[in-house]
Amino acid sequence: RAYEDLTAADIGSWFTDPAKAVVLDIKGFFNRSEMLLAGFDYWRL
Repeated sequence: RAYEDLTAADIGSWFTDPAKAVVLDIKGFFNRSEMLLAGFDYWRL
């Protein structure tokens, strides 16, 4: 549950270039539309 309050902007701050970031969402926790709108390459298992 530590990730529950994270936004796409929070996750983007972890990367030097968020436009090249790839997010792998193993548990399907994050909102797909929000991640794609933030410009991430987003994959959900």
